[in-house]
Amino acid sequence: MSHYLFDSDAAQTAGRFSALESCYDPVSRRQLELIGPVTGWRCLEVGGGSASLGDWLGKRVGPEGEVTVTELEPRWAASRHRPAHVRLLRHDIVHDPLPGEDYDLVHARLVLLHLPDRFEVLDKLVGALRPGGWLVLEEFDCGWTPVLAAPDASSAALFDRVHSTLLALLERAGADPAARWERWRPPGYGNSARTPTPRRGRAGVRVSPCIGTTSTRSATG
Repeated sequence: MSHYLFDSDAAQTAGRFSALESCYDPVSRRQLELIGPVTGWRCLEVGGGSASLGDWLGKRVGPEGEVTVTELEPRWAASRHRPAHVRLLRHDIVHDPLPGEDYDLVHARLVLLHLPDRFEVLDKLVGALRPGGWLVLEEFDCGWTPVLAAPDASSAALFDRVHSTLLALLERAGADPAARWERWRPPGYGNSARTPTPRRGRAGVRVSPCIGTTSTRSATG
């Protein structure tokens, strides 16, 4: 199995997946709606968590299509009812062969940044696409996470300390949470992460940044 800092067997996993769905599914759906998906597409959702996006894709492609959702520990998604054309699969994207090929869409959110072998996995995902298919990757850039508001200086310092510790633990596990683009640029790409040179048939590469903020309210507010 891939070394992953957040244990998928931990009791906190369900809450973590729920928070990710609430915060980022609307962003992911907006990005995916820019390219489709349409009735009859074959889709692969890598590291699908509780499969919320996989279920949404299933509604978009309909029974004529097919959606495969992979996850290291799929039990968090197994309790949800889903139609036969949405398949849930226990899978390690680093070590296991892909469950299919000639996909119209391959999507992964917050997956590659955790993998020391991200370049090899990237090539594997590209190779799973049909000619003209889409690979959509969503990743964090945690290198710049300022405290925009805090009740006092000590609270801001606490956030910075916790955040720095988390980044250090992620990097120790082989992740790249700061999304240092010069590391992510495989051989054959240009000097700018935003203007890559097509390689192995890759074309039309584009980057869509999304900046989000998180606010909290006190119980008495």
